[in-house]
Parts: sequence; C-alpha cells; structure tokens
Amino acid sequence: MLENAVPRELTAEDSIGARQLRVLWAAYVISSLGSAVSTGAIPLIAIERLHKSAGSVSVMTAFAFAATAVITLPLGPFIERQPKQRVLRVTETLSFAALVSVLAAFAVGALSYAQLCFVLMIVTVCSILYCSALTSLFKQAIAEHSQLGVNAKLSSVDWTTSTVGPAIGGLLIMVVGVVSSTAVDALSFAVAAVLLTRRFVGEHGAIEMPAADSGREKMLARVSAGLRHIFAHRTLRGLYINAMFFAGANRMTSPLVAVLMLDDLHLSALEYGIALGAPCAAGLLGSVLAGRITERFGTNRVLVVVGALRGPCLLPIAFAPVGVPGLLTVIGADSVLLFLAGVFNPVFASYRMRETPKELMARVTTAWSVSNKSITPLFIALGGWLATLLGVREALFIAAMICLVSGVFLPWRRTAEGRGPEAPVH
Repeated sequence: MLENAVPRELTAEDSIGARQLRVLWAAYVISSLGSAVSTGAIPLIAIERLHKSAGSVSVMTAFAFAATAVITLPLGPFIERQPKQRVLRVTETLSFAALVSVLAAFAVGALSYAQLCFVLMIVTVCSILYCSALTSLFKQAIAEHSQLGVNAKLSSVDWTTSTVGPAIGGLLIMVVGVVSSTAVDALSFAVAAVLLTRRFVGEHGAIEMPAADSGREKMLARVSAGLRHIFAHRTLRGLYINAMFFAGANRMTSPLVAVLMLDDLHLSALEYGIALGAPCAAGLLGSVLAGRITERFGTNRVLVVVGALRGPCLLPIAFAPVGVPGLLTVIGADSVLLFLAGVFNPVFASYRMRETPKELMARVTTAWSVSNKSITPLFIALGGWLATLLGVREALFIAAMICLVSGVFLPWRRTAEGRGPEAPVH
C-alpha cells in the first residue's frame, strides 16, 4: 500500500540540522534564480550575436540533449560513490567556468557556435548531476517523515524562480545587453559553489557499493541499474511512463501556444508574457499545500486523483476564442494545470525517494531526467509536424488528448509494494 507522507520539521533522526539545511537552501535558491534569469540566454546569444537560424538553434539544443544522455547515464554509478556535497560543489563550479568562458569569448570577439553548443551541453549535464546528487543526499540525510516537506520546499523554490526569473532576465537583456543574464547566471553558480565549500555534510552521500558492483559487474549493468529498478517496480514503472507522455505532450504545446496566442488570438507580446508568468503563482500555491493535501487524503489518492486531473487541463486551450476571452482561457487552464502539478510533483518525488534504495537514488534520478530531456525534442518535433499537417488548434487538441490518456498508467490499484522490489537492483 502507498503510505502517507506527511511533512514535519527536521528532528534528531535527521542527519543534517536546520542550520545546515538552510545553507543548502540558500545555494539552491541562488543557483535556481540565476538559471531562471538566464532562461534561453544561450540560444538567444546564438541568434542575436552569431546570427544563427532557428534551425541551427534547434540543432544546438538537440546536440545538448543527446550528449547529455550519453554523458550522464554512465556517470550515475560514479556519482553514487562520491560525497554528494562534493558533487554539488563541482557541478556548480563547472557551470560557472563554462558560462564565464562565454563572457570572456564575447568580450574579445571570439565567441563561436561550437563553443555555445559545448557550453549548453556542460550546463545541462551539470544540472542533471546536481539534481541527482541533491536528491540522493536528501534520501540519505533526511528522515523519511521529513522528505515530503523538503520536496515541497524545493518545488516552491522552482515555481517562484520560474515566475520572477524570466521577467528579470528579459529586463536585463533589454536594458544592459544580451549577455547580461548569462553573467547573472555565472555569478549565481559562483556564489552557490562558495556556499557549498562549507563542510557541514561531511562524508554523507558516499555510498559503499556491493562487492559485485566494484569490479565484476559489467559497466552496462551499473549504468542501467536505475532504469531496471524503475521498471521492476510496478508503481514506479507506471509513473515513469505517465511522466514521459505527460511531460512530452505538455512541452510539445509550448511553441504551439505561442503561435496560437500571437497569431490566432491576436494577443500582444505583453499579454503573451502575462499568460506565461501568471499561472506560475498557482504552481507555487499547489506546492505549499501539497503536504496538507497529502496528510488529508494520502499519497496513493493524491498520485492518482491529482495526477489524472492534470490530463484534461489543456483541452480548453485548443478551443480558446479570439481576444481577451482567449487570454483568460489560457491563463485559467494553465493555472489549474500548474496548481495540480504543484501538488503532484513533490508527492511523487517523495514517493520515488522512499521506494528507491539509497545506493540507487542518484542513478534513478539521472535516468529519469535524461529520459525526460531526451523525449522532449521528439514531442516538440511531433507538434510542429502536426501543426503543419492539421493546424495549430488540432495539434494542441492531440497534445491534450495524449496528456489525458497518459493517466491510465497512474497507480489506480492500490499497491502492496511498500519498499519496491524484494531484491533491489544494483
């Protein structure tokens, strides 16, 4: 049976205290805000300064995602063996160095398309490894009854930075210049890395692998252990398939909604920006209420009911009328969707954390993130093809139906997998 996960304050059972956790929060908030401010900055530099086409920018993004999958999956077992604070510090430092190289090359007029591709790859890889290490650290260092509260706070940070970051970045680019948001992002990585030099976590996170994992087990088995654990666990398997279809279809709508609002609905760029930013407040509210809702209804009901309710949220957008009513339709639909996502995401993250052995946590998180990033370009390409073939509204309707149908993979039957498979996959 899926157990309730009620957020509580950190207790003596937790391996890191409140003051130490605040340092982690500070580093995460600063880094997340910097990344939100620089959303889309590297592709924008390629377009504005190197005069690259949309096709070249698409190739850049596809290269970054493909290279990320090739690099991060084999690194999963290595990350498991490292103290997680060290991984967090190194990934922040590498991201800082990569972005500083862009600023330096820009300053001397030596910036190239190849460098931007490489930097985008480095930053994407470091982002996935950072999140995997942080999740693994929380799995080991925070008591189970506190994990939902921690995940809800992480989600709140993400929603808040997603709301204010792009607006700040856009203002900086307009007032200062195209590389200004990249400079802010680099500075945020540097500050976070400095905060993480404080040795408050000690050797937490260095996992001692089973003997079979140290030399005799083949590399492929170690690398695939995260995915094998997911597919060996009935509930995680369903949630994984649901996540791939739902997230892919949802992201498929991003360029389609832009075309719909600016062309079909005849809305201004300002109204489009409002439609993107305003619903994020609903996501923040959902993450704040996630703990109370889970305490009231239980983990299983939240995963199923809230997860399924996300499905039809995009349908009204496909039928949005012209003008202000259309703007309100988009904002309303997105607000409901993001509120439900705000509730669902931390509950799901806590359940995945609870059902994954600590020696596999980084590999499971890495495999999940890589799968998500790899499938996104495929869905976006599918959306573009459907829009060309059928029309934008028809493509949006198909995306909404994919989101709706993905709900069949949610854990509708209450499961007795209290701790996942009887024999954890290493």
